[in-house]
Amino acid sequence: MPNVDAGRDVRPVFAQARQLSAGTAAVPSAAGRDGPAVCIITPGRLIMPVGCPPANAVSPQMLEGVRRIFPQYPRQQITVIANNDVVAAGAFTAREANALIPFLGT
Repeated sequence: MPNVDAGRDVRPVFAQARQLSAGTAAVPSAAGRDGPAVCIITPGRLIMPVGCPPANAVSPQMLEGVRRIFPQYPRQQITVIANNDVVAAGAFTAREANALIPFLGT
């Protein structure tokens, strides 16, 4: 079990992560675009946003699979708590995080 920074209030961290995930706060990506992201909150309360590709950048089959699980409308806020210390594992890219968090690439 990773050491969790229990001394820091987690509520503002989750609020910021939800804004980043919803796309209401900018998430700069390597491609220079802003948009929604999956946000991983580390045990140290750091937010690691993993930018979502735009719908036109993925295959129709991939988009259909994602929409089957997460419909575009109505908008949803999904929070998952899991024991995945991505920082200790050195996972900073979307691909590396996906290998550690099996449901991330769903």
